[in-house]
Amino acid sequence: MAGNHSKAVVDTHINESTPIAVVVSQGIGDANKADFNINGTFFFFTNLPIELQNKIIGYAVTATDQEIVFPCLTNAEYTPNVTSGLLLVSHRIYHEAHYQLRKQNTFIFGNFGSDLKTIASSIGPFKCRSGACGYDPLCSSLAKVKFNLGDEDLPDHGDDKAYAFGCALRNLRSEITTSSLHIQLGYHTFSTSAQLSSFASALKKIKVQDKVTIIGDERYLEMSFGDIPSSLGMNVMPVYSRFEPYDQNIPYSPGRFHHRYELGKRESKDAGRQHKCLIVT
Repeated sequence: MAGNHSKAVVDTHINESTPIAVVVSQGIGDANKADFNINGTFFFFTNLPIELQNKIIGYAVTATDQEIVFPCLTNAEYTPNVTSGLLLVSHRIYHEAHYQLRKQNTFIFGNFGSDLKTIASSIGPFKCRSGACGYDPLCSSLAKVKFNLGDEDLPDHGDDKAYAFGCALRNLRSEITTSSLHIQLGYHTFSTSAQLSSFASALKKIKVQDKVTIIGDERYLEMSFGDIPSSLGMNVMPVYSRFEPYDQNIPYSPGRFHHRYELGKRESKDAGRQHKCLIVT
């Protein structure tokens, strides 16, 4: 294979617990020239059945623990363990790798939310974004997104982080679409109902297609908590509720709630106040 082509190598020493591994070197080349070495025999990657090609690509762009964690600042260095070279092989493989990357991994945003704009912005070659390359236009939706909000130790710091995260959401040029959204509220995230409601209004930039999971301290349920699922287009009544005390040995110990919501019609804020009574077990 010529040196100016991207080269793919498959590890064929596999068993029940070891998936096929693909390593693609950085560089731009022709996908038809990407070769595989199996027992000393070379063949073209594109000679594989399309289903197997896609499965291999999926393994290659799946990050460690299936999580891509964004740092608090966009200029901070972070390299997820994915084979990014696949995005430089060809239009078809670029489209499949782009799809698998967003399907297989959970995208986690924390601290000030300043990295949200990197995932919401249009990315990739213009021909691929517009469909001019011969394939369907790129879809920017994500399978799973997680927001880590607030701070576990510092009250003022937690309030500032939540406020900054809300500002980052409002300043998005385009919406973020996801099938599933997980919101983790730190012990110090909102001090007042007004802060919670303000953040909830910023969540309208997020379009959730399936479900929302929220975990946080029980005192947030005393605030206008129904604003969060309502802003996301969810029923304010959770379909699943669980309460976890911080200390199992102390009766009536303060704890965290775990709520899951599904799509539904918007309901009044009164319903949000009613559902807080349902989670105490």
